[in-house]
Amino acid sequence: GACGIALDQKDNIFYAYDNKIMKLTQKGVNELFFDGGQSSPTLKAIVGIEFSPDYRHLFACDGKLGSGKLIKIPIHPDGNPGPVELLYQDENINTEYIAFDKDFNLIIKGPWSESFIRVGKDRKTESLKHFDIGYGIQTITRGGPGFDQNAIYGTHMPWGVIYKIVLP
Repeated sequence: GACGIALDQKDNIFYAYDNKIMKLTQKGVNELFFDGGQSSPTLKAIVGIEFSPDYRHLFACDGKLGSGKLIKIPIHPDGNPGPVELLYQDENINTEYIAFDKDFNLIIKGPWSESFIRVGKDRKTESLKHFDIGYGIQTITRGGPGFDQNAIYGTHMPWGVIYKIVLP
């Protein structure tokens, strides 16, 4: 089913569905933006997506168990995707959802471990935290103005709660 959702600066809705990234325009037109099965590197199950702060790139996680990929898709001025760049891969981490921290480093969340990894602008990775709450944190996002800028927020599907996760 559909998962992973992001809004661009023109209020188009992008969402992950069936290993593709779809674009729903303001006029209600549904378009294929990116096909993970046709990209290089090949993806198996696009889950989390997030735009860069300048909207020039779209980041996507491959949530397929054993893949552990995070890619960056440049967006050309005409709105079409450019060549994919592999930013991170670890077959032992099941990358699923992503968000930016206050310094615009990417935070990756894997579903099985409830652990978070920070990928810096220099591409160095840092293991941040492990939560002993069991399986359940699904999507993550950074809080906007008025929210704690040192935290990300995650939804817990089975319990219907939102966690505030303070990052080191």
